[in-house]
Amino acid sequence: MIPNLSLAASEDATSVLIVDDSGPYAQALAMGLRMDGYSTRVALSVREALDLVGQQRPHCLLMDFGMDEFDGLNLVHTLRADHRDDIVIIMVTGWDATQPRVAQAAMLVDHHYTKPFHLDDLRRILPPLNAARRAP
Repeated sequence: MIPNLSLAASEDATSVLIVDDSGPYAQALAMGLRMDGYSTRVALSVREALDLVGQQRPHCLLMDFGMDEFDGLNLVHTLRADHRDDIVIIMVTGWDATQPRVAQAAMLVDHHYTKPFHLDDLRRILPPLNAARRAP
């Protein structure tokens, strides 16, 4: 686990868990989202992600598909089996969406993007979620 650098975020900020086995990529993405006001945590594996979800459920999970021990399909199945349908799951991957496991995972997540992608793609999804969390 790499340390999660924290920038002050308000208590009602949307929390985003970034799951990617590329630490530098995940931390850069986390920093960009924190600069926008989101609360972020980073997991470098499916196991670590499940531990973090168990500690504090995020509003949104931003995940890669291909990781070392387990893949994104394992993560999505586990989260959905645990009745965690309230977590918005966004899959961002460089894997070919025509591969059967990637296609299965893409059908189970809320949004799917192919790498490389632009942070503005996420901003189009996350601000409404963030605004809804802050509504009285």
